[in-house]
Amino acid sequence: MSNIQVVVRCRGRNSQEIAAKSPIVVELTNDNYSITEPYITINQAGATPNTSASSLDTNSKRTYKFDQIYGSQADQNLIYSQIAHPLLLDFLRGINVTVLAYGQTGTGKTYTMSGMDNNNKLDENSDIAGIIPRLLGELFQNLSSNATRIKYLKMGLQKKKTSSTNLNETSSRSHTIFSVQLYQKISSSSSSSSENDNEESVYRISKMNLVDLAGSENISRSGSIVKEAGGINQSLLTLGRVINSLNEKKLSHIPYRESKLTHILQDSLGGNTKTTLIATISPAQVNLSETCSTLDYASKAKNIKNAPMIGHDSEIIMKKTLVKNLAQELTLLNMDLIATRNKNGVYLDPENYDQLIQENESLKTGAKEDRLKLESLQAKIETLEFTKLEAKEEIDNLKQQLQSYQSKLQILETKYHKAVGLNQTNQETICELNNKLKRAFEKSSNEYKQQLETNLQNYQSQVGNIVNEDLTNYISTFQKNFDNLLTFQQEFYNKTFEVIQDFKIINEKLSGFLKDDYLHNIETNLNSQLGNILGENLPILVDNFKKIMTKELKTTMNNVMDKYKTVSNEEISKERENVLKMENSWNSQINCLLPKLETDLNNNNKFHHDCQTNLQKFINNNDICERINKFQQDNNSQLDK
Repeated sequence: MSNIQVVVRCRGRNSQEIAAKSPIVVELTNDNYSITEPYITINQAGATPNTSASSLDTNSKRTYKFDQIYGSQADQNLIYSQIAHPLLLDFLRGINVTVLAYGQTGTGKTYTMSGMDNNNKLDENSDIAGIIPRLLGELFQNLSSNATRIKYLKMGLQKKKTSSTNLNETSSRSHTIFSVQLYQKISSSSSSSSENDNEESVYRISKMNLVDLAGSENISRSGSIVKEAGGINQSLLTLGRVINSLNEKKLSHIPYRESKLTHILQDSLGGNTKTTLIATISPAQVNLSETCSTLDYASKAKNIKNAPMIGHDSEIIMKKTLVKNLAQELTLLNMDLIATRNKNGVYLDPENYDQLIQENESLKTGAKEDRLKLESLQAKIETLEFTKLEAKEEIDNLKQQLQSYQSKLQILETKYHKAVGLNQTNQETICELNNKLKRAFEKSSNEYKQQLETNLQNYQSQVGNIVNEDLTNYISTFQKNFDNLLTFQQEFYNKTFEVIQDFKIINEKLSGFLKDDYLHNIETNLNSQLGNILGENLPILVDNFKKIMTKELKTTMNNVMDKYKTVSNEEISKERENVLKMENSWNSQINCLLPKLETDLNNNNKFHHDCQTNLQKFINNNDICERINKFQQDNNSQLDK
């Protein structure tokens, strides 16, 4: 098993495409030919791409892979040597081969298969000769008459129909199939005589089809005749159906017999023939749709599997059988020729006429069967008419139900609008209550703040007065004690001075009696005793005074702070009780409002549930589906709000 070989040939832009300034949208890995990287990328965005072998699929590009690709620089000799010559070798080995050229008109199908359209050019061994002249020339090069192969090719091309279209001045308006049957004598290895050899020799038959299909373009673009293009498109459509059926591999029936083209090529598509499809395309953007269609067609054909074989039983026949079949066919043709010349009867041999009569009877039988089928179809039509009437009655009933549903829908819409209005009223009430609560809270907060500030100022003034009074008392006490100390010191000094004066008087009285040294010693002792008294007792008295004052100040400050804390705690407790009372008042007001709001919301939810239940009953009605959906969306948005 092997797949059909698919080859793509892309020509350069022609004069019409250049004049139209149509950009190139086809990217090839090589502008000459490529077998190792046979990728073609179509730039559907329309900009002229840079040729790149690593082009990838994007949103605006499509990449195809085939067996071989040929660009505008590939000549006819390269096409023949790479495509047709290997098939010719297989054909000579006894394998059936087929070459098909498919594509839009003007892309080079006929040029690839035949060369120039002018039949006179076929005799020349030129560089522009196509596959058919080159293949036949190599096939018949050992024959005595090399012109025979060109003779039959010219006869076929003379019957080929061409005409001018908008896309091609010499467009092929018919399919061209050039068939060659090769009978090869198989040499016998036995040692029998030549006479027996000739009688028992066998022949291998191989067949080669060279097909140039008509253009696959759109009628509106090509401007061709509708009837003519319809026939072409019908055969190409059947060919496409055959390819699709073979590609899917699931259908048991392949529509080969729905057109002459597919009937002739039956063995070439899914049979025992080695087939090559040459898809010709244009690189210009103006032909983008036809190019993509051709490449899609070729991609599907690439998946078809054939089973080419050598020496198949049906292709090997005995010489006697071959001669017998040819003789019978020749006899029938001679009999028809003689009857035609003699104008005998219907210009046919009686046996052939009898055969035609039998075929006519067969056709009559077929017509009778068709008539019976027609009667059966008419009975089915009557049944369908009755069913149609029943369906019409059902439609009328449905219309009445629809009208009833529409009236119910209007009622529901009215109720819905009322509910929406009620909901808006409730929302306004809630907003108003929220505003009132907010204002009351702000007012109470401001009053509470002002009251706290006033109380704080009062506490501060009271504490300041208490502290000032206590400090004044302590300072006055300290001043009194200090004055007493100074008085004591002054009195002590005075008494000491008096004692010294007394001592001086005594000294004066005793001066005469005592010596100077003795008096000096006494004075020194007295001064030292006075210094000791003042040095020892005065610091002790000052320290004792400081300790007493510090202790008294601490005791006084502790008493003041205890009084301040006691007063503050009492005031804070009072304010806390006031706040709790206000909070309880607000909670009671909110608890009174919440049941009413919950009742309204439950009513709205119940109404919404009823609306959904009623709407679900006629949600399948196509005429009001959009209206119902819009109604549900509005209802949901209102409930969400």
